[in-house]
Amino acid sequence: ECLFFFRLLAVSEAEHHMESATDKPMSSVLQAKHDPSSRHRGQFGHTSRRRAVTGHVPAVLERSHAPTGGYFLTEFEVHGCETSHSYDRALQWVATPNIFADHALSTPTTRRSADGLQVTTAQLPPVAVLLPDRKEAEAEHLRKYLIYAVTGDVRARNNRTGRKRSWRYRVRGLRLWAELSPDPPENLMAAEQPDGSAPRLLPARLSCATCRVPQTATVRMNGPECAFSLIAAQGRPLDIDLGKACVVAGFSTQGRHPPTRDYPRVARCARDGWVVEGRPDWDPSQRYSGPTVQVLAAEADGARHRQHLTPQWVSRYELRWRGDGGRTWRSLGTFEGNSDATTEVAHLLDHRFVKGGLVCRYLRFVPLEWRGGGAVRVGVYGQPLEGPRGRHQRQGGGGTRHGPTAHAAPSGAADEGPESVTYTLTQTSESYNPIFCREGSVAVAARCRCSYCPCHLNTSASARRHRRRRQAAADVRAVLCEEDQSSVVELQH
Repeated sequence: ECLFFFRLLAVSEAEHHMESATDKPMSSVLQAKHDPSSRHRGQFGHTSRRRAVTGHVPAVLERSHAPTGGYFLTEFEVHGCETSHSYDRALQWVATPNIFADHALSTPTTRRSADGLQVTTAQLPPVAVLLPDRKEAEAEHLRKYLIYAVTGDVRARNNRTGRKRSWRYRVRGLRLWAELSPDPPENLMAAEQPDGSAPRLLPARLSCATCRVPQTATVRMNGPECAFSLIAAQGRPLDIDLGKACVVAGFSTQGRHPPTRDYPRVARCARDGWVVEGRPDWDPSQRYSGPTVQVLAAEADGARHRQHLTPQWVSRYELRWRGDGGRTWRSLGTFEGNSDATTEVAHLLDHRFVKGGLVCRYLRFVPLEWRGGGAVRVGVYGQPLEGPRGRHQRQGGGGTRHGPTAHAAPSGAADEGPESVTYTLTQTSESYNPIFCREGSVAVAARCRCSYCPCHLNTSASARRHRRRRQAAADVRAVLCEEDQSSVVELQH
C-alpha cells in the first residue's frame, strides 16, 4: 500500500510538471494579479500602499440639491427608500440599485474608482416637492445672508471694582453691515445664450505657480479661507482651467469673505447660570434657544480670525484667455473689480471683446490694483461647447425639512425645478481590498519622514521635474565649488 501511494504521488507530480511546462512564461505572475485569495487582490499589478483606515467601508448615498427653493422628491423618497437612519438600512443598500434601474431616466452608470470602490450614478425625475416652513426659511435667510456689526461695544469699567466688564455684562446692539446675494448678478441673468438659456457657473480648476489655491475660491462661497491670496501668490497670476472648451459669457469677482461668528454668545457657569451676550438681564435659569445671526469677528474673538480681519479685494485686473491646445495668451483688456469684500461684480464677455463670442478653455486672472493685501473669488459663466446645448439643467432641489408640506410636481415643474435629481451610490465591490490600495489614491496612509518615504510621496509630475532640476543645479554648484577650492590650493602651493 505504501509503494502504491508513492507511485500515485509521483504520477501526480509528473502530470503537474507537464502542465506547468506547457504554460506561458511569467503566467504565474498574471495568475497572482487576478487571484481573489491573494493578499494584494484588486490591485492588478499596480503598486500597493497600505490604507490610512483599514477595515469595512460603509456605503454612502449622495444626491444633488440646490441651495434655495423646495426639496424635490423622486420615487426613491416617495416609496420610503431613504432609510439612512433606520435599522433596515443594510437591506436597503442591496435594493437601491434595483430601484434606480426601475425609475431612472436612463440606464444607471457604474464605474470602478481607483480606490477600489464601486460608484453608481442614476438620474431620477422629480414627482413631488417639499416646501419649507416660512418662519424657518426666514430665520435661515437671516442667519446665512445677513452680516451685522456689533455696536455699543464699550468696555466700561465696574464702578465698584474698577475692572473692565466682561462680554457677559455689556449691553450691545447690532447694525446691518452687508446683505449677501444667493443668486448671480442681474446683468448675467439677463444675458441669453444662443440656445435661449441663461449662463450658468462653470466648474473650474484653479492653480498658481507659486502657491496652493483652494478649489473653493469661487463666488458665493462664503468662508474666509475660500479665496485666492495675492500675498501667497507673490505676484503670479491665477490660472483657471475649465476642463474643456466652453462658451464663456461672463466673468465675475468677489473679495475675501470677512470672518464672522455667531451672535449672541451663550455660556453657563455655576455661579451665574445661563448668560447671553448683550442681554445682562437674561433669566439665568432659562437656556437661550435663538435666533442667532452672523456678526463681524474681532481680534478678541480668536486667533484664527486675526489674519483676515483687514478687508481684502481686487479693484482692477486684466483677463487673458487661451484656447484648448493653444500656446499664446490673448488679452481681453482690463476690468474694474470690487469696491468691497462681499458684492459680486460681473462683466459680460460678448462679441465686443472677441468676434463671434469667446470660446476658450483657459483663463488667466492678472491683478493690477488691490486693497488689504489682495484676495479674490472668481466665477466663470457660460456653457460647455460640447453636448446638448439646448438643455440647461440645474442641480436638484433643496430646503429645510422642518414643517414642510408635500405637493405633487405640476406639469411645468421642469421650468421651475430641476429636470432630474442625480444620485451617487458609493459602495465596496467584490474586488475591494480593505488593507491595500493603489499608489496615488487619497486613501494611502501618511508615511514617515525618513530618506526613503519622501521619494514615494504622491507628488505631481511637475513637482518631480522641479525637484530633479533643483538637484541637478545643486550638483553643478557643488562641482564648481570643488574646482574653485582645488584651484585656490594649487595657487597657494
